[in-house]
Amino acid sequence: MKDWTKEVVQVRVARPTNQLAAIERFYCEGVGLEKIGSFNLIQ
Repeated sequence: MKDWTKEVVQVRVARPTNQLAAIERFYCEGVGLEKIGSFNLIQ
């Protein structure tokens, strides 16, 4: 397991969208949050 080097701050964002790339850009580039994980749901 990798050691965690960041301060512990938790933000969870859950909202329906069909514009995932634009939402990710907003939170990463606009708000300045770091993407630390994701999932890919294949149906």
